[in-house]
Amino acid sequence: MKIITIGRGDNCDIIIEDPMMSRRQAVMRLYPTGKIEIIDYSRNGTSVNGVKLVPEKLTRIKRGDAVTFAGTKSLDWKEIPDVSKPFRIAMWSVAGVVALVLILWAVMAVNRAVRSDVPVDAVETVTTPVPQEGAKKDTTKEFTPADLGDKIPEGFAPKAPKPKAAPEKKSPEPKKKNGNTQPTPKEPKKDTGNEPVNKPKQRRNTI
Repeated sequence: MKIITIGRGDNCDIIIEDPMMSRRQAVMRLYPTGKIEIIDYSRNGTSVNGVKLVPEKLTRIKRGDAVTFAGTKSLDWKEIPDVSKPFRIAMWSVAGVVALVLILWAVMAVNRAVRSDVPVDAVETVTTPVPQEGAKKDTTKEFTPADLGDKIPEGFAPKAPKPKAAPEKKSPEPKKKNGNTQPTPKEPKKDTGNEPVNKPKQRRNTI
């Protein structure tokens, strides 16, 4: 809070040289929140917006009000410092930080909701083989003539490429005609020798 004294005395913060003014005309209290109060200590009185103040009583006013001292001099608000400006800046800064925190929290909440909707099967897991202790690493390397170039050691026999297996041929399926498959021919019955043989009957000559 900042206190400003107004009058014609030499010890006042705002000096107004007028015979109608008191040495200590009025006192103003300025609060960081923007609140302004005034107290009248004069003999000829102080008025705000045409209304005379009650002596030695706190009266709340706002910046820009018409304050008149002793009915002759008016207050110049340019001489009254604005102590609420740093407070407003601090409040806006705090509000900005709070808004930023809320935005970040909302983004994190959305990301968590999206991740929770993804099924577990859709996430691919990659496993890397872990070498066992004591296992020997295979340091052998197969070389080809292309790797060695013109310098091929004696007794080196390059490995022949493995032949590719021929694909199996599938027997063609019987074609369908008018939606029906062709009948397969029946195999002739074999003569096993056990079936009875029908002998021809002999005719008798009658006289």
